[in-house]
Amino acid sequence: MLDRRPSIEARMHLEPLRKLHSFTGLFPLGAYLLFHAYEALAVRAGRTQAVLQLERTTHAPLEVMCLFLPLLVHAALGVRLARLSPRQEGADPAPYASANFKKLQLWTGVVSAGFLLWHVAGVWLPRVVAGRPAAGYGAMVDHAATLPRAALYVIGTSAVCVHFAQGLSAVCLRYGIAPFAARWVRLSCAVLAFLLWATLIDALSAYVGGSALL
Repeated sequence: MLDRRPSIEARMHLEPLRKLHSFTGLFPLGAYLLFHAYEALAVRAGRTQAVLQLERTTHAPLEVMCLFLPLLVHAALGVRLARLSPRQEGADPAPYASANFKKLQLWTGVVSAGFLLWHVAGVWLPRVVAGRPAAGYGAMVDHAATLPRAALYVIGTSAVCVHFAQGLSAVCLRYGIAPFAARWVRLSCAVLAFLLWATLIDALSAYVGGSALL
């Protein structure tokens, strides 16, 4: 009978890819997502405070190096790992609650990638071209001005938050970072994702309607 288990060499080849994919998702991408939510809080106080916050925190070359390049690496590795067959994956610890949650991670990753490309093209590039942080505020107002676009922002933001929560819990469980039962790790990450989602949606409402919901 043929041994269908992956070779030790194959596992050793995949493990660095898994680690690079996981930890680029946490840092700098996950860290930037949390920072972006903090940055967005300023819009609750109006345009002036939002622009001042952007002037303090935006730096295009740094964003390219610390955000866009890791994002490309994370996405490319995600596609590579998603194409593995069960035989190639081997006896990897099951960081997801079920196979359906693993599929959800894949599809939220796809939606998140599309949403981020759209958001960058519509908001980040105009700010960089204009060379003024204030242009980023105006671009965001224009980009989310209609109900269909605001709905796309809600969908995209939801996908990003779900992907982040599941990715964070998967890393914690796969590498034993959090010394808690799996359900508590997943619950903690879900609560964090909900707070993150509420913060970003609250900021979105300020851009769309002129005032925050919360």
